[in-house]
Amino acid sequence: MSGIAGLLGKHHFSHEVKGWHEVKAIPLPPPIYGGYLIDAGGVRLHVPIGYVGSIFPNGRDVVLAAVRGNSPPEMYDQEKAREGIMRFWFQNETMSSMGPERMRAWMGQRFTEKSFRLASEQARSLAGQDGVCSEYSIQYGGEVTYGTRLGIACTFGKDENATFEGTPPSAADFYQVVESAQPLKGKN
Repeated sequence: MSGIAGLLGKHHFSHEVKGWHEVKAIPLPPPIYGGYLIDAGGVRLHVPIGYVGSIFPNGRDVVLAAVRGNSPPEMYDQEKAREGIMRFWFQNETMSSMGPERMRAWMGQRFTEKSFRLASEQARSLAGQDGVCSEYSIQYGGEVTYGTRLGIACTFGKDENATFEGTPPSAADFYQVVESAQPLKGKN
């Protein structure tokens, strides 16, 4: 592996938690590279080529991120326009207790606080669970890579949630991951 993909193979993402007097890094699990299936929270997701994914220690939360330099050479032009991060939460009792409409509105606040505007709401399904995705957009200076940014907040059934933030080509990848997700046998 080379470039960012090589670096990610050696170093893991981490999330900093800032307290009053300390910064504590919480290590995330090792990344999983695109082009195959991963299982989490009773759902099977397809990780697209050009993305890296992590399943959190609880086995129910997943993050997929577009990573430049992690695609075959024939995808170079497409890769330049792909930038985004997808987050999935499955079987999360705290989020489920809010109800789908309230949960989607709460997830969408992170976009409206950054001046994104609600553009549409679409019916979608994830792993056999019907749901709704609220799509937000903002335009930054008309540049190709950073021009249009989309934010998406989705709820499915009673306990499946997803968000996305990035460019339109990566949003198309997000919807493909959502629509191709499959329930695993024995899901609670």
